[in-house]
Amino acid sequence: MRKCFRYMRVSTDDQAKHGYSLESQDRVLKEYAEAHGLEIVESFVEDESAFTTGRRPEFARMCKVIEKTDVRSILCWKQDRLLRNVTDYAVLIEGLGCTLICATESEVSDDRDMLMGLLRAGMARDESKRISQRARLGLETKARAGLWSGWAPTGYRNEGKGIVPDTSSRLVSRLFLLYAKSSYSLSELETWARGEGLLSRYGTQLTRSSIQRILHDPVYYGVVPWKGTIYPGQHEPLVSKWLWDECQERLHGRAQPREQVHKFPFRGLLTCGRCGCAITASLIKGQYVYYHCTRKKGACSQPFIRAEEMGKILEPAVRGVWVPLTVAEEISATTRRKQSTVKGSARRD
Repeated sequence: MRKCFRYMRVSTDDQAKHGYSLESQDRVLKEYAEAHGLEIVESFVEDESAFTTGRRPEFARMCKVIEKTDVRSILCWKQDRLLRNVTDYAVLIEGLGCTLICATESEVSDDRDMLMGLLRAGMARDESKRISQRARLGLETKARAGLWSGWAPTGYRNEGKGIVPDTSSRLVSRLFLLYAKSSYSLSELETWARGEGLLSRYGTQLTRSSIQRILHDPVYYGVVPWKGTIYPGQHEPLVSKWLWDECQERLHGRAQPREQVHKFPFRGLLTCGRCGCAITASLIKGQYVYYHCTRKKGACSQPFIRAEEMGKILEPAVRGVWVPLTVAEEISATTRRKQSTVKGSARRD
């Protein structure tokens, strides 16, 4: 009984609809092997495009296996399932000396068959190139029409021909606001997102790098980027253009240091009673001061507390504190000296 390897590939759902599915190939090749006395030594199953050389891991693995055995026959459903570029054809036929057994085409063994096989490989490559060009044209056409292609980014879901905000859109909007209007770092935003349950479209926790990509993506202010060009989008934006611009300024380190108008008198003095992390303060919407846990250790149920409410909570603790006048004056003088030193250093810079 003649031994052979079996190779099956499907690259798109469209091929599955037209009878190229792996299930169909599996059935046809098994029946062909039984009818022609072929023993299948090992099967290789691929779901990658064959247009670009080197992108098929199973094809590469099959070539390595062939090098270590004396089996030189490969059974496939059709030649274009196995070879869609001339380079791979040369690797199998010229380099490894393989014989192709195509269940729906003639066997590639002698010189005449090899010539026909080479022509088929060239034609298949040309067809793949045209398919790729049509796909790129389709994506560009959608972008020009303001429609998002592919999987929806975090905060959106696919619906119809475009994307619409999903249940996490409010948290994504707040992510931009916190980064632009507070002192949150990317690492602190990662902790915040974990505590709020904001996940990626894959259902995984957002990392520092994924948060950076979200903040950098212009799709969130209502446009569709394509090949360096920005097109007005039909989807609902989650943030305004000016807020997105502020985030870019900070991401690229171009944001100018802002004079701190609001004072955070309790920041750096308190720790969370629930998880032990530090209590920090943030300016929300440019006017509201909230104290909250930094959540450095993960999710924490400690709520945000308005500055006015925090003052009422701490008032009983400081009401009985008395500082001698001489000590108060010394503290005030030391503070003024430090402020003068900082301002003088800033002018020299």
